[in-house]
Amino acid sequence: MTACIGEPISWPRLERYALDGHDAAIAQHLSACKVCAGCLEDIRRDVVALPPLAVPERKPRFRWWLAIVPALAAAALLFVLWPRQPRPPENVATIKGVGELVLGVVRERDGAIREDVLTYQDLMEIGQLVGPRLYSTGPGVFSMDNIRSLEDARDVLRRYSDHYNTKTIKQYLAGDRKVRQWVIMAAKELGLTPTTEGGSNFTMNLTLMQDGYAGLEHALPISPFFGDVVKLGAASGITYTPTLIVSYGGPMGRQYYLTTTNVDEEQRLRRFTPHDELDKWKNTNWNRSDQYVFPLHAKQLAKWVEGGGRIGLGSHGEVQGIGAHWELWMLASGGLKPHAALRAATLGSADAIGFAKDLGSLEVGKLADLIVLDANPLDDIKNSIRIAHVMKNGRLYDASTLDETYPRPRPLGAQWWSKLEPREPLSDAKR
Repeated sequence: MTACIGEPISWPRLERYALDGHDAAIAQHLSACKVCAGCLEDIRRDVVALPPLAVPERKPRFRWWLAIVPALAAAALLFVLWPRQPRPPENVATIKGVGELVLGVVRERDGAIREDVLTYQDLMEIGQLVGPRLYSTGPGVFSMDNIRSLEDARDVLRRYSDHYNTKTIKQYLAGDRKVRQWVIMAAKELGLTPTTEGGSNFTMNLTLMQDGYAGLEHALPISPFFGDVVKLGAASGITYTPTLIVSYGGPMGRQYYLTTTNVDEEQRLRRFTPHDELDKWKNTNWNRSDQYVFPLHAKQLAKWVEGGGRIGLGSHGEVQGIGAHWELWMLASGGLKPHAALRAATLGSADAIGFAKDLGSLEVGKLADLIVLDANPLDDIKNSIRIAHVMKNGRLYDASTLDETYPRPRPLGAQWWSKLEPREPLSDAKR
């Protein structure tokens, strides 16, 4: 590609010029520089995906909102977990992508069991799919990888460092403690951050803390636990992501919310979920409220944080978008203060996936991901879902439609499932 003539123009400035044309210096530069003139034309024709923006210098003007907070991050999530009906994978990725983004989940790490999520990650990066910042561990490291030595572990993990380029892996019950130690040793050599599957094995979970793993996903299955466990967790620096939405030791938290929430009344779910999928969420197991185990697990989280332990949020891909809010509310259901729960869902989760320098808090120089709320979640954690706007990468979206409103107004457009929705029944007057 031919180099730019003179001082290169930043993408944000070029974008703004594409919108209003009010910049004499840029106009003069474009008259001489064919490279930047071509870039401007591409922006106007909307054929390029723009590179990541830092926190923008020129901020959009909107009325005063009660809360502007960092966007939610899911540290443990299966990006493609359903559908229950066969669908092309790219169609599922579209549903999951817009469904997460419209409800404020702007970045997530997928603990994948398939390679195709790496393709969706690339498609979102270049703008061909709409959705959150998608990071992935790639396929989990399982016992079927047959690791029998440190050299075996190096061979397996080179797939991730050299080919998948994931920067992170998930050790998914790969073997006994010696195997797990080989995996973390190889990960350190290759510059990979290792997280783990908890597997409902309390003793194994303690050894993961002792051996230096960065993350523990799924709840510690024995509750209550006491000060010795809290001290070990805090000293290890592990990020504990309990995924209470799929709790161990009792009915799942997901069932509690599916049986106490009318999904038909959640307008964003209705707009961004195929009707047949929405209907299937209505058919689930009912349990008495005193049978759910997540309140007991949540009480342990309060002790964990008070003792200096780190926590993250993971919604496991259950009920896209709104599932992250349910998980957030469950984190706070056992005495954890709203601020600590929000920190887990933002900076804590960004730190868990190794991107705290770029994500997770509102600071100059970090990537511009945030959500604008019309109620304060510090007053009531359930206000987290009262989202007015979502910003990803410096681009502002209307949270009810995902229409982009800044810096270049453009509608999301019809999605493929909108053609499949059943028609509204005719009124008596029209029959």
